[in-house]
Amino acid sequence: RLIAILQQPVDFGFGGQMAIGGMRLRGTVGDQLIYQVDDVQIVIDIQRDPEDQNLFVAHGLALGLENEDVIQVNLSQIDSIVASTVVDDIGNFSFDSLQKGDYGLLLQSQVLEIVIQELRIE
Repeated sequence: RLIAILQQPVDFGFGGQMAIGGMRLRGTVGDQLIYQVDDVQIVIDIQRDPEDQNLFVAHGLALGLENEDVIQVNLSQIDSIVASTVVDDIGNFSFDSLQKGDYGLLLQSQVLEIVIQELRIE
């Protein structure tokens, strides 16, 4: 079981930021969270739900994973699974209709567990 650590963005001084490792997804500065453990980077982009501005959508990208059979992704809150999905062939996963709050994330296969203990959606 590996615990992913939130990385700090690098500020280039001209209004642009880039995460350590050079990864950026769509969206504005500050709405992406980048977690790192060993050679694996998990980028989470949080946006308002276009259908309901009181809710959020979290798009994830897992980089550096070996070709596993199936990687299950569980989103939990207070030790209860809120939503579950799988990582697709190119490392993407997403959750929609999320409320503000503190969550945990678990990426799990038969041989690997990566935990994000603190994922704040606001």
